[in-house]
Amino acid sequence: MAFQRLDSQHRLWTLLVDGLYTPEIEEQIQQHMGQAKNPAILDVGCGSAIWSVEMAERFPSAQVIGVDITTPNHSFRNRDLVNGLPLEFKAKFDIIHCRTIPNPQALVDCMADCLKPDGFLILADGDLSVGFDEDRKLLEPFIYDPSLSIQDNLKNTKGLSWHAGWLHAFSQSTRSVKYESPFTMAQKSKLLKEPTIKDLWIPYGWEGKDVKNGKELGEVTAEDFKQIYQFSVNTVFNKLDIPLEIKNALVERGLTEEVQRS
Repeated sequence: MAFQRLDSQHRLWTLLVDGLYTPEIEEQIQQHMGQAKNPAILDVGCGSAIWSVEMAERFPSAQVIGVDITTPNHSFRNRDLVNGLPLEFKAKFDIIHCRTIPNPQALVDCMADCLKPDGFLILADGDLSVGFDEDRKLLEPFIYDPSLSIQDNLKNTKGLSWHAGWLHAFSQSTRSVKYESPFTMAQKSKLLKEPTIKDLWIPYGWEGKDVKNGKELGEVTAEDFKQIYQFSVNTVFNKLDIPLEIKNALVERGLTEEVQRS
């Protein structure tokens, strides 16, 4: 089930960026890999390894390593990323890819140190701390108020968004207190040059209007949200110091709201 969800998220990623990485850097990557001596690619936090497997197929002359089967030029290593990357990875890779960065600046600097000169570090993360409607209007989240009783909180008299509240709670539970956006961390790193950013909108449950592949993106994201909702109350929400009744309401009412929007 976990790998199915990861594969679904990979499908979401490729639909969103229109490939394994954004088309804007396709020419640069092809040129770099065509000239690289002993080309190598590293997928950090590779999950089911589907991205690294597809990169191994795209660049058959490259050694591709997934850290967290496969084609002959792909290998997998199990490693706790809190401890960083192996010393033998230093200046070894032409492309390093990481989605959802677990240990902010330290890991970014560590990955940068593993790049060859003029290599590419591809970072991706989603901002789940806020929610928007189909018109890209910010949804005001329900946030538990400890000064009120549980019942008064559950009344939600202001009509705040339970789904946006669930997103806020999920972000609090899963994101490091030191979290910064990938672009900010890339800018801070003294080992990286020419950082660029591309912001992308992900619809969930609707077509996304001008978003490329919007209809399928909306369907994949809505299904992904449903799966995450279902396990969140007994897993990630365990870290939140809020009453169980509020956790249950965030999940049940948030999911209902999300389904109604789709």
